[in-house]
Amino acid sequence: MSYSNSPFGTGAASMAGTTTLQTLREAVYGILNEPLTSNVYSNSLVDEYVNNAIIRLSMKKKWQFMRQKQPFIMAQETTLSEDITTATTDFDIGNATNFQADGALWVEGDVVDYTSIAANNIVGTTNIDISHNSGALVAPLYKLPSDFFREPVFLRQTTNTEVYSEVPFVHEDNWNNYKTNTSMMSSKFTIVTDKSEVMYLRVDGVSQGDRGILYYKKRPRVLSADADVCDIPDEWVLNIIPPLAAYKLMVYRGDNIDGLADRIQQEAEAELFRMEKYYGMREQGWSKLITSTYQSVHPYAYYRRRTRYE
Repeated sequence: MSYSNSPFGTGAASMAGTTTLQTLREAVYGILNEPLTSNVYSNSLVDEYVNNAIIRLSMKKKWQFMRQKQPFIMAQETTLSEDITTATTDFDIGNATNFQADGALWVEGDVVDYTSIAANNIVGTTNIDISHNSGALVAPLYKLPSDFFREPVFLRQTTNTEVYSEVPFVHEDNWNNYKTNTSMMSSKFTIVTDKSEVMYLRVDGVSQGDRGILYYKKRPRVLSADADVCDIPDEWVLNIIPPLAAYKLMVYRGDNIDGLADRIQQEAEAELFRMEKYYGMREQGWSKLITSTYQSVHPYAYYRRRTRYE
């Protein structure tokens, strides 16, 4: 069968910026009317304030260009085929089809790391905190991208339909409050971490071969090398980031002569307002979908998500 595209399209990849840290730094020095070898504002100080401005802008709104997606082929929950202890280094499970080749899995709340899979044998296991008996629940986990940050939304496409449906987010602390196949909700997802703080996705109530797409807000990129590229689209970045950084630098140094820094800041804020209107219209449909879906599935799940991330 064929699978339809996500209702959210291809995401924001086409809007990725190409402006480098060096270009942003030079623009800041231009506003400050200082040479690139300035003794008043060092390169390291300018770079710090450039990154602060990027973080401020990135965190201000649910920008479309900060949205990313990660597709998954889903695996079914299974069970242990043998007893395991904290010293176990490999063990068998009932069915490892579509489990990730390496990473971690969930055994009765225990996040167990492994290095490989051979048939249904989980190899190179570590970080087993407690003993588990044969027949214990085993759930697949899916490693998240390194730039995963927050505001996750998970869409599921079952093997017998071409329609994506949203799976409600449930915080890990409340996982046990929700049971599979109850009238409250038939499926849910959460984000868990192993002992190395690697983040994984767990999805409940899926069938073998279901497809899923995780949408999330990516972590703002910290620019350190001259050639590092800013995520903000080119048509906006030079109009907003250098002025915001220059304004903060002038205030920091006490150089707000005749209110110049204030005027620079006001112009940057006006440009930011125009940017918000531009991207706000594009993500209006996204916001309405999230709100209506969470409220209709279960009010508490909606409340948890809104209070956790806003």
